[in-house]
Amino acid sequence: MRDFLAYLQALVATAGRGVEDASDIMARLIRETGAAGEDANLLPHELLQNCIFILNAGHETTTNLICSGIWLLSQLPDKVAVLNADASLWPAPLRKSCAWKAPTSWATGGLLPVSRWGPALARGDADHAGYGAANRDPAVFDQPDEFRLDRGDNPHLAFAGGVHVCAGNTIARIEGQIALASLFRRWPDLQVGEGIRRSPRVRFRGFEEMPLYLGVAAKPR
Repeated sequence: MRDFLAYLQALVATAGRGVEDASDIMARLIRETGAAGEDANLLPHELLQNCIFILNAGHETTTNLICSGIWLLSQLPDKVAVLNADASLWPAPLRKSCAWKAPTSWATGGLLPVSRWGPALARGDADHAGYGAANRDPAVFDQPDEFRLDRGDNPHLAFAGGVHVCAGNTIARIEGQIALASLFRRWPDLQVGEGIRRSPRVRFRGFEEMPLYLGVAAKPR
């Protein structure tokens, strides 16, 4: 993270020259920072943190979401056939992918004192909540480990909720649905090959390498 901040600081310094007429998102954020005074819309450290947030939330998580959906559906050819026959059903596997293989596994933050589930946490203590378990809570989800296209309400926490709901959740759902529907419509027999490597990181759940065979006949036997 320190290396990333140093990189962004240098990028901002370079991009800040001649930024008045540029339309990319970095230039727009720099303009919002202005002279970095107290009246600016963004202070310098807020500019850097927003750049990190946009990359992590707008790229990394969406990439992982799509890859997890590919991994899931590649094992369910009968479901893919049903989905391709009725395009209106495509939001269902995306929701299930979010619940089973959420792009992020942990939420971190400081809490008010709480002792409901164990030792009390003092104000300001950092907690790490693994909400993957919540997405399979049998008290909330009927048959939580079963993939069902007819599942109605699916209150998973992949995009958080309440006042903390992910601001980009709508575009992430649209991107994921378009990617999965387009891929499996064109290659309904797609399979994940050997040599798959999952990311070793704890917070982000994704893949470092995932070979794909676009048709059953192309897969070595």
